[in-house]
Amino acid sequence: MTDAITCHSLSKSYSGVVALDDFSLSAPEGQVLGLVGPSGSGKTTALRLIAGFERPDRGSVAIVGETVVDNNTFVPPERRRVGMVFQDFALFPHMSLGDNVAYGLPKSAERKRRVAEVLEMVGLSGMERRMPHELSGGEQQRVALARALAPSPAVVLLDEPFSNLDAPQRERVRREVRGILVEARATALFVTHDQEEALAVSDVMAVMRDGTVLQTATPHDLYRKPADRWVARFLGEGEFLAGTVAGGVVDTELGRFPVNTHLSGPVEVLIRPEHVRLTEDAGGSALVVEREFYGHDQLVTLHLDGGRRLLARAGPDVIFNPGDHARYEITEVVVFEAATSLQPPASNKSA
Repeated sequence: MTDAITCHSLSKSYSGVVALDDFSLSAPEGQVLGLVGPSGSGKTTALRLIAGFERPDRGSVAIVGETVVDNNTFVPPERRRVGMVFQDFALFPHMSLGDNVAYGLPKSAERKRRVAEVLEMVGLSGMERRMPHELSGGEQQRVALARALAPSPAVVLLDEPFSNLDAPQRERVRREVRGILVEARATALFVTHDQEEALAVSDVMAVMRDGTVLQTATPHDLYRKPADRWVARFLGEGEFLAGTVAGGVVDTELGRFPVNTHLSGPVEVLIRPEHVRLTEDAGGSALVVEREFYGHDQLVTLHLDGGRRLLARAGPDVIFNPGDHARYEITEVVVFEAATSLQPPASNKSA
């Protein structure tokens, strides 16, 4: 598969503060790549260097095989075949939707046809004469995407594209935007600090920390096979405990579990909430101390004998209340090399 974006060893500092440090990333052609990380990890800086809004201190960027920046080259933004969707939509308030979408197109007989084509693609056909203030936030976002797609760019860059929308709109619009990008067969790189959003929208994800990429993989592999404890904790809830691997089995204080790993000896073990199965049992060894109900499921905090905490994600049918006892079964674990000094961030809890 051809890479539409290739970043190699990008570095960028501002007044001595490092924003990117040996940042390397490849975005496969025709796929949506989510760049996710905590605030201050360098995501937006990376996007700005790819777009050409800033120059890196070191490193290179190629778009569809053409180098657009390195030590000897700098192609300006308007010549990079890059479409940009901003966090605040950045529509011109005094211009109609048609004029907003047409802004980056050359004046030609095809201009009107192309505007109508991309507005139809984003579900706003026939609305060329409407003004931005007459639209909802979600509709404005779709106009911004239409404007980015109109010149048929090689790649589309989206900077926190859903953060200005309220929660119900955000979930709906992100599904719509992904559908539009897939229909357009566009290569897209979108920046977000929202782990759930990245997992839902991306074909491929890259997790950043302190200006560098820690791991790139499909959402499934990132969640199920994270490279280290930090990535695992950043992408979801879970509890860690010590274990020892031998012969395809890991021994822990909570039992023995089969694992598929090349590791042996001391390891760390991650137990995800969805891999803890709960059953109502007044004589069970797990005490329910907290429950967060989301409608479609619930996150239950348990205290086990010996003081160990465990999280379980259960369906909505049987409600577990603080003070209840339950029986638990651990169905799967993830193992890592032992002894990491990195403290993982608090995960974004979400329904």
